[in-house]
Formats: sequence, C-alpha cells, structure tokens
Amino acid sequence: RIERSRRYAVSPGLSSGARALFLAMVHDRMTEMEYTEPLESFGAVEEARPVRVIPVLKEGKKALEKINDELGLGFDDWDLDYYTQLFSEKVGRDPTDVEVFDMAQSNSEPSRHWFFS
Repeated sequence: RIERSRRYAVSPGLSSGARALFLAMVHDRMTEMEYTEPLESFGAVEEARPVRVIPVLKEGKKALEKINDELGLGFDDWDLDYYTQLFSEKVGRDPTDVEVFDMAQSNSEPSRHWFFS
C-alpha cells in the first residue's frame, strides 16, 4: 500500500475560523483528513464498526429513512420506495448498512452520468 502525505505548517495562533477556511481550500474531505497531533503509526485510526442490519421487513420505508438521515445517503422518495420494495418483495431479507451505503454510492450523481446520456 502506498500513501501520499502533505504537511502544512499552520500557525498555532490561527483562529478556528481561519483554520477551517484554510483546510477547505487545501484538502478533500472525502479522501484526506487533518491530523492535529503528530502520527505515531500509519495504522488505522478508527476501529471498524460492526455491520448493522436495517429492519426493512419489520419497519418498511421508515427503516431506510432513518439510515438515510443518519448516514446522509441522499436517497430521495423514489429511491426509498424502490429499495423498500426490492428488499421486502424481491430479495426477501433485510439489507445491511454496508449494502445500503454501497447502493447510495452507486446511485450518486458521479455514478449516474449514463442516466443523462
């Protein structure tokens, strides 16, 4: 695995607003992060969370609405209706949070350019 790193020397006296503005200009929140303390290793910073089952069979669309709000997935009403029907009627089981997140990513605007052709 190869990782690239960039370091910026930022004045400790910089206000939090100025720091946030600087970070917004120089880094991508999707692929990079700020380290406020020196790194001691290149190991994973966060522990993997356990996979959760989303109770669509029991709660229906409300279960998907809840995970949509919690993870900021960007599903609209059509998506919520479609995935509720897909899992409850065709697949016949509850989806996991990993599957729902993957569907949201696959359905995001950059992945849908074919749709507008």
